[in-house]
Amino acid sequence: MSFDATNDYIDVAGINLKQYPIVIINIWTKAYGNESTTYTRVLSDETGGNIGNMILFRRPSEDRVIFVCNDGSVHPINIAGAFPKDVWIMWTLIRVNNQFIRLLKNGVQIGSDVSIGDASTVGATTLTFGAEQWDKGAKYNGEIDSTYIHAVSSILTPDEIAKIYNEGNGTEDHIPVVRRLPVGTNGQRLQADSSTPEGIKWVTP
Repeated sequence: MSFDATNDYIDVAGINLKQYPIVIINIWTKAYGNESTTYTRVLSDETGGNIGNMILFRRPSEDRVIFVCNDGSVHPINIAGAFPKDVWIMWTLIRVNNQFIRLLKNGVQIGSDVSIGDASTVGATTLTFGAEQWDKGAKYNGEIDSTYIHAVSSILTPDEIAKIYNEGNGTEDHIPVVRRLPVGTNGQRLQADSSTPEGIKWVTP
């Protein structure tokens, strides 16, 4: 998706990020750097200036990236030089209520704020790409691609993770495909065996 900083933006209705205590967003960007606005929005669910749940800014004059979550007070990650133009970058935005926000660039964490509070009362029910959600200002100049949003109500406990892993049945409605491994003893190794349900078995060398 290409945005010209003049009249391009995309509204995605029905994305109510504030109802989820945990939100992870992956988004690829390539900035052109021709914006006249001081602060441009890559994505925004603002209901007013900086009043939002997940806001990703670019400040062209400094190649600055800013990730903001407003939980009643503004929590920013603000790094100059991290958002250069003409370069594809994968950003990962993480927000966990009452714990932290984190920003990763190409898989490497570059900033965090550990004093994040409850963000459940701020943000719109529409997510806007390329401009501020609330007034369609601060338009972005560049490209956005391959955006992924993962929002969950709670973090799985270790027992829940183990249950999902061990009960994987390899059907299309169970992704990722996982299987319970047969139990071996010290000195044994795994060997492919199509006659077993798991497709492998332990053998003694």
